[in-house]
Amino acid sequence: CQRRPQQERGLAVNKATGRAAGYHRGVEAAWPTPRRSASQRSVSRKTISLLENNHAVAATADTSEGMPSNQNPGFPRARSNPCPAPMIRSLTTSRAFLLGCLTVIPGPAFLPAAEPAADSTVRLEAFNVTESSSGGYGVSAFSSATRLRTPILDVPQSVSVVTAALIEDIGAIDYAQAVAYVPGVSYRQNVNDGSIIRGFDAFNVYRNGFRMSGYVADNVSLDRIEIIKGPAAAIAGASESGGLVNRITKKPLERDHLSLRAVIGSFGLMRGELDAGGPLPSLARGVNYRVVAAAQEGGAWREGERQRKLSVNPSLSWRPGPGTRLLVEAEVLDALTSSNEGTVYLPFLDDRTTNPIPVRGGAVPRVALNPRWAPKEFNTNDRKLEGRDQQVINLFATLTHAFSEHVSFRQALMRQSADIDTPKVRAAHNQYIGADGGVYVPRSYQLSYAQSTGFSAQGDLVFHYEAAGTRHQTLGGYEYTRGNADSILYLGALPDISVFAPNYDVPLGAPALSTSQFTRNRSFSYFVNHQSRLWRDRVIITGGLRRDTAKGQFLIDRRNNREVQSDRKSKRLNSSHA
Repeated sequence: CQRRPQQERGLAVNKATGRAAGYHRGVEAAWPTPRRSASQRSVSRKTISLLENNHAVAATADTSEGMPSNQNPGFPRARSNPCPAPMIRSLTTSRAFLLGCLTVIPGPAFLPAAEPAADSTVRLEAFNVTESSSGGYGVSAFSSATRLRTPILDVPQSVSVVTAALIEDIGAIDYAQAVAYVPGVSYRQNVNDGSIIRGFDAFNVYRNGFRMSGYVADNVSLDRIEIIKGPAAAIAGASESGGLVNRITKKPLERDHLSLRAVIGSFGLMRGELDAGGPLPSLARGVNYRVVAAAQEGGAWREGERQRKLSVNPSLSWRPGPGTRLLVEAEVLDALTSSNEGTVYLPFLDDRTTNPIPVRGGAVPRVALNPRWAPKEFNTNDRKLEGRDQQVINLFATLTHAFSEHVSFRQALMRQSADIDTPKVRAAHNQYIGADGGVYVPRSYQLSYAQSTGFSAQGDLVFHYEAAGTRHQTLGGYEYTRGNADSILYLGALPDISVFAPNYDVPLGAPALSTSQFTRNRSFSYFVNHQSRLWRDRVIITGGLRRDTAKGQFLIDRRNNREVQSDRKSKRLNSSHA
């Protein structure tokens, strides 16, 4: 009960009619009370029910104690102060009993309920309890940090996960847009899908645990992006101090599904996406396929810049028996992405600065004398030098098998081929005021042609066991990688460009060969990771040890058909614990 000031409530017995009444705010609900003998009055069990809009409150009093006839057989008014627990209790006095508390739901009227039969059964209507999964962006497990599927709350490192649901909801079509909302992570400009993690560069990009050569990928095939913040050398070997970015791709499902999506955006952006898959019982039992693709065409916020993408990602899985799965995936990418290095900053345009823009030929500047950036849409590139042209083909194969509930095995292979041509214009910072009073920027250009191939193999064996009431997981594995890269770089001159009246179609100077080199890399590593859960998972111990041996060979200076060979060997021992 709660105290309600200035509200009258209680129970009373009318001496003339012998009827007990409950009242609240002046509204009464009455019911008959049988008279007793003069010498002895006995109060039997009574149930008082007050109903309003399907709500009921009942007070019950039981006593067999006699009441002398010379006492007034009335119900004293209930107290208005809050009543203690229990909510309903009875007090016996001479010729009367007191209901310790009667709670009445306020309303316009109270309807008396008929006294139920002693053997009556209350029948409730059936109801169903349902459960549905959350539509949020959270994940429950994380594999990149330990190589073991670990609940994300038990990962002893700072990690972030960008899920496919978040990527789709924010409309992120490339990596730079996908990490825009990740704390401590930003996109590294002028690097193919590079990152800055906690202020440190992280240029290496991983796909399904394999280190890939640098290229600008599409997000359509990604199930999630796992980011480790901080050193992760015990997991990946050659990794930067900032952290590691691992892209996990979408896998075939065991149900039919089809999804089509169209995107129309600024600067003439047009994009279409396809996600289809399901079982293939006509091919073999346990075979499922999935095809994820995207096609994109449009411009960008810089003048004259065009971008296009065609990404096709088929995958096929087969379960030949219990505990065994073979997964084959492919990525085919044909893309033209931006190679521009950003917007030019113009220093102060007056003589009060220590490094003013020089004025040539006594011209009068036609721009405001204050610090400013060049117009956002200003493009330092020429139309003939626009865009990074990429042709990438990646193949993945993964075989997993569980020998028992305690021992499982995984073997994965990766084959990569990339052909990337990057024309790029470099704008100098020594701008000047030309004869017409406009601001001019000196430029040069470079043409880079790079071809690379790579092969990687990973294998690991996982043991699950218990000892003395504790649970343990131990993983031992290896990784072998080899790759070849052939690159050629040309440099050339380009006429200066006016910032506020640019001409994007000017003759190019003849390019001159700058460097030409061939690189061959080999590496082999083996590692052990362990995780123990003690005292009913109250204490979790995680550790890892990895040994890497790498060998690099460079064949450089082929401008005059002269080769210079250089070998490099290195060994690393990496460890982690938490």
